Amino acid sequence: NPATGTAERFGDVLFEAQGEDVVAGAHRPLPLVELDERLPAVGAELREVATVLERHHRDMCDIEFTVEDGTLWLLQVRVGKRSPQAALRLAVDMAEDPDFPLSRNEAIERVAHHLADPPRISMTTVPDAVPLTIGLPASPGLVAGEIVNTPCQISTPSTTHNARRYQPNSARPWLPR
Repeated sequence: NPATGTAERFGDVLFEAQGEDVVAGAHRPLPLVELDERLPAVGAELREVATVLERHHRDMCDIEFTVEDGTLWLLQVRVGKRSPQAALRLAVDMAEDPDFPLSRNEAIERVAHHLADPPRISMTTVPDAVPLTIGLPASPGLVAGEIVNTPCQISTPSTTHNARRYQPNSARPWLPR
């Protein structure tokens, strides 16, 4: 999990649609567990391939894939981005796993910058808070700032003097059910 570092297969899947449909906000993806329920052989193959790729890259991988007529096709594989919390947890777990090809020293080198300059923003939750919307996370990391919806708003002076985050209207969140 790129947000927490929990050792689990994490991701989403979209049936009968294209990846750009998610980006455009036209379809809502489903949890990756749906792949196991609908296409168990493909889900098992993806888990096997993910394990091989993570050992080859010696890191957590972000895998883009498609399924055509029951055949798994890998579109893109890259080392996955992660939050500082996840980076620390993953480094420890990988270094302590005797079957994973990452030494303790290499794990420390990967996260040394997080230890030297840790994030200073604490995210807390309010137990009885009601969500306003539900959407896809844009990043597993920390972000703060005023949201603007057009490129013109980025160039106009901020009244709060805070950083601005561009969120185009096409990246609309889904309303709660």
